[in-house]
Amino acid sequence: SADIPSDAEKVAVAWCVLNRVDSDEFPDTVIEVLEQPGQFEGGYDPDYPVEPELYELALDVLERWETGEGRVLPQDYLYYHGDGKHNYFRKEYDSTEYWDWSLPSPYKE
Repeated sequence: SADIPSDAEKVAVAWCVLNRVDSDEFPDTVIEVLEQPGQFEGGYDPDYPVEPELYELALDVLERWETGEGRVLPQDYLYYHGDGKHNYFRKEYDSTEYWDWSLPSPYKE
């Protein structure tokens, strides 16, 4: 469905989290980034089951993060918001300039 974000959009959220882990402006672990107040609203709950498809995508992103290959979001994009249909990524919290999806995606749609 056109209302469901593509795999590239889904993994870009994971890359946004990892960009924060790599940034001096945010905590140094994935859990610490996800647990920051007001961040990733509704997206993280340690008691919420992870769908197998999303689990596999997360593992894939972590492998790509370790190897440095297959990034779909540049490292300086630290913020995003979604509108229920798509995710929009930006470098600064209050910026109106969004990522243009110009990196090649390793995910087949």
